[in-house]
Order: sequence, then structure tokens, then C-alpha cells
Amino acid sequence: KVISEKINASYREKMRDSSSHNMLDSALTAANIEVYDFAEAQPDLKGMGTTVVCAIVRDNQAYIAHVGDSRAYIINNGEISQVTTDHSMVQDLLSRGKITTEEAEHHPNKNIITRAVGVDKSIDIDFSQIDLKDDDVLLLCTDGLSNYVSNDEMIEIMSDGKQYAFADRLVTKANRNGGGDNVTVVIISK
Repeated sequence: KVISEKINASYREKMRDSSSHNMLDSALTAANIEVYDFAEAQPDLKGMGTTVVCAIVRDNQAYIAHVGDSRAYIINNGEISQVTTDHSMVQDLLSRGKITTEEAEHHPNKNIITRAVGVDKSIDIDFSQIDLKDDDVLLLCTDGLSNYVSNDEMIEIMSDGKQYAFADRLVTKANRNGGGDNVTVVIISK
């Protein structure tokens, strides 16, 4: 809620790239403070946090901000590309060459994140700016999707071009595949 309110209050049609970046930074920082303060006021919630991925799409550009293991993907012509890099222990091991991609998929510590909204007073946010091509689909999701639906399954589910149905189909597939976490999916297409 805080993020959308901050973006809605600040967004302008002709913003420069740097202004879009600053707006996302301010929105996520405000959300971090809100969650942190709420957790600090409730002793049983101390250390509570969450992940986030959000995007602003304008003029064939996507401005993406994320913290944690919620992800952004680009899907086009039967190919999927992960835009964000997870802030997780397993991703750190993978990046350092300590484990393989196959080992990462089934690692017992897959759910341990290294960054989250609300855990600390300050937050370290990653930003991406990507060019969107015709027929690109931007997929934003929580790990409730990415941990239960493979990239190949995502591509298959989205192969018929019925974009209005993609999000519901992906959530349904995650739940059928075990759905042991909350599943949030947003689809943005040109």
C-alpha cells in the first residue's frame, strides 16, 4: 500500500530515468520504514520482513526495483529471461560457483533471504532498467510461483497468447504443484 501510494503521488508522465529511479527508491524506503516501525512496536513481530518487486513501465522502458527473492522475468517468443537476481543464500552460493543450478533448485536453504523489506532501519534496493520489445511480457512474481513452477512450465502456460489468463493460470499451476507459499503474479504486456 505504501509503495503504490508513494508512486501514485510522485509519478509524472515525462519523468527522466533518474527521477523514476529516485521515485522507486523513495517508495521502497518508505515501505521499509513502515514495516520496520510496525514490527518494532510489536515484540512478537520483531524481525518481520517481506520481499518486493515492482515496476513502472513507460515508453518501452521498464524500471524495476526489488529486494529479496521476488522476481521479474521477460517472456517473449517461447523464451524466458530472469531480470532480477535473488537476494538469497542459495543465489550467493550459485554466484560464487559453490553449487550448480540444479543443486540450487532443490537446496534445503532455498528460502533463506539475505535482504528483506522491514528487517533493518535501512534497505539495500537493486534497480534495473530494461528496454521492452514488441510482444514482450513482463512477469512480476513472488517465490511462491518461482519455487513451484519451472521456467519451462511458465513458457508452456503462456504459449497461447491469451495474456488476460496468464496470471490466473500461473497461480493455479503453482498451487497444483504444491503451493507451499503465497503466490502473487502480475503480468504486464505491451
